Amino acid sequence: MNKRLTEDFNLSEFTNSQYAVRHNINNQPNDYELANIINITAPTMQKIRDLLGAPVHITSGYRCYALNRAIGGSGTSAHMSGLAVDFVAPRAGTPKEVAEELKRHVKDLRIDQLINEGQWVHVGFAAPNKQPRNEVMTARFIKGKPTYEKGIV
Repeated sequence: MNKRLTEDFNLSEFTNSQYAVRHNINNQPNDYELANIINITAPTMQKIRDLLGAPVHITSGYRCYALNRAIGGSGTSAHMSGLAVDFVAPRAGTPKEVAEELKRHVKDLRIDQLINEGQWVHVGFAAPNKQPRNEVMTARFIKGKPTYEKGIV
């Protein structure tokens, strides 16, 4: 699972989960999810890293259904299809600054959702043969539940 996918990313960066390890959850993608990671998510994350000119640390990538459910993720999360990543890039700025920079490139990068989540940036990508929605939002967490506001705030 440590296969190199791009110049700067290995497969394990998209599938590692300490929560899954601690709770004995098998977080290995199936062929469809793996194809999404290899063909869409990893190459686009490489473009994002190159655009930012700084290392990107993935805090959450692929999540199998059991892992997503266990951590309270959305039932429709793109993470479950290998099409979403939460990340930080401290050398490029705060999550808000990184999201502001990426906002200018949403269409070029074919980002479905760009969300400033406060402590990290979430990027979701459209499934193969689907048009990205180009949504740009900020999440606010109230008692652990997110609400979303348009734009980067």
